[in-house]
Amino acid sequence: MIRNTRLLLLLLIPVFSIQAWKGDSFEKILKDFNFQFSFSNDFRSIKTKDNPNLYYDYAIKHKSKKLEIRYFIGLPAPKVEGFDFEKNEFYKKQALTTAANVCQCMDRIRSKELSADTVLSFNADWGANFYIEATSEFGRGFKYSIVTAVHKKDLPDLYTIFLFDDFELVMPDIQAAALNLKYNP
Repeated sequence: MIRNTRLLLLLLIPVFSIQAWKGDSFEKILKDFNFQFSFSNDFRSIKTKDNPNLYYDYAIKHKSKKLEIRYFIGLPAPKVEGFDFEKNEFYKKQALTTAANVCQCMDRIRSKELSADTVLSFNADWGANFYIEATSEFGRGFKYSIVTAVHKKDLPDLYTIFLFDDFELVMPDIQAAALNLKYNP
């Protein structure tokens, strides 16, 4: 029974993330969970685009550089009797699945867990960056992506997805925007 439950959960987790919050506004989700969100005047809000790979909640675009940042707030882990999502670190698997949706790959993802200081900056419990080529419909028009995933127990996971062509050109802007979306202390 437990093995079947785990298999079912592995199959359902990506579905939960793809359907996350459809219908609720980004502003409502921010308010409901008391998340912090802001961005600099170098960016402007843009309309989200439907795509078959990964739903996202909000997007901004740099006013003069080829850099787009998309924000995705995952659903809280479902309650399943006899299964502890936190203990089993399913948020790490979910983060990898989210990154894989951006590139439609699994074998070309490079990842690095965030330092303890950086995790604290997000007011989170865990975080990682995933470095990938933007080869899916989601990343159309861009060469590369960095997916930053952060997790805090009992709250939805937060994803910031940077899309760009030239990392050296946009690196200062990515660093400045890294903490645009984070948990409240």
